[in-house]
Amino acid sequence: VSMGVKPIAGDNEVDLFDGLLTADTYTKITSEDYEGIMALEPDLILIADTPKKEEYKKLTAIAPTVATEAYTKSLSERIIFTGKVIGKEADAKKALSKFETQAETYKAQLKNAGIDNKTITVMEGTYLFGDKYGRGADIVYNYLGFKAPDKLQEVFQKGDKYLEISMEVLPEYCGDYILNSVWDGSEDLSKNAVWNSIPAVKNGHVINIDFSNL
Repeated sequence: VSMGVKPIAGDNEVDLFDGLLTADTYTKITSEDYEGIMALEPDLILIADTPKKEEYKKLTAIAPTVATEAYTKSLSERIIFTGKVIGKEADAKKALSKFETQAETYKAQLKNAGIDNKTITVMEGTYLFGDKYGRGADIVYNYLGFKAPDKLQEVFQKGDKYLEISMEVLPEYCGDYILNSVWDGSEDLSKNAVWNSIPAVKNGHVINIDFSNL
């Protein structure tokens, strides 16, 4: 979208695009719905990760299919790569430059507020996310100047994209701030003794991102 190309389908809800895409021009669909994809007659199919051979064979029979390797590339790398694939490399660089300028502005605001050089943990349930696996981790770690706590950095430096843990050991992996994904029906941690023992929780440094309202 930032490069001037609107996708006709994808596996996200149209609401997540904040009005940039509308339900009358965009269809939510999964990569396994081959008949549905075929009916849309796409010119190109982009998928996040390298698919299984059989899946790739079925998709390429519909249209040229490219894996963006979203879980091994940074946001910047993905934008430039996608721009090359769709013949919009100049637009990709322009969009990325605009994004990076905005990020620097917000980073400066954080610094002025005394919230710089802090550690942050990005989580959803009992999953903790590295800087190439979404939930905002890419942005806070690579663009806003936050770092993962040392113990969490050690995990991600080994190449792991996320870490699943038990609630009992969660405090060992929590930084100065917590970015927590929640949704309708997710566990309410407000009464959990382990959760309430975490310094970031005690200090009111938990930012809940409610995906139910997006």
